Parts: sequence; C-alpha cells; structure tokens
Amino acid sequence: MDSSNIPANTPVAYPFNSPIGLHFSEKYAKVRNLPGLLRVQLQHGEPAWLVTRYNDARLVLSDPRFSRAEAGIHDEPRRSEGRTGIGIVAMDPPDHTKVRAAVARAFTVRQAERMRP
Repeated sequence: MDSSNIPANTPVAYPFNSPIGLHFSEKYAKVRNLPGLLRVQLQHGEPAWLVTRYNDARLVLSDPRFSRAEAGIHDEPRRSEGRTGIGIVAMDPPDHTKVRAAVARAFTVRQAERMRP
C-alpha cells in the first residue's frame, strides 16, 4: 500500500485482512509506520480514523472532536449492518461520570461476592 498516493481525506478500505489468526496483513504493517491518523472506511457507516500508535491514541482520547457523544450524531463505522444502541459508552463527561459513579456502586467487590452461588 503506497499511502503517498492517497489523498488525506480519502478513506482506505478497512480491515486490511480477515480477522482470522493473530497476524496482520502487510498493508497494516505499512500503515502502522505512517505518521498521523489514517482515514479508513469499514463495510458500513461513515469513514473513521485508524489509530495505531500510543501517542496518537492519547491524542484521540483527550480531544473533544473524537467524543462518543459526537460520534452518535453520525452513522458509526462498523462491520455489520445494524447500528448499536446508545448507552453509557456513548456518553461524555460529565454525564458519563455521573452515571458511571451510580452504576459502580452496584459492581463493588462486596456486591460481586454476594452474587456467588
């Protein structure tokens, strides 16, 4: 894959190989070494950004342009036809923080131990 010929906003078909086994395709290995994020297109939904390096992941996780709530406005990238529902994973702080705190009380070690047979 010669990414130098791909315009930055043109999505590349993803995944690069079938999800069988633990080996990545040659295309994926080449992409991992490219600087920045790569625009990809899954089978369904809108294009997405492929993040392959730690520093890029930190950027995405702290940048509000990549928020889960913002993603809900768009047709999420996915491999299957059906869209997923909304829920706590689609929330951003402070709403996510409030709901997570409330839910966390139900999943303490003590509560989990009480569920044992």
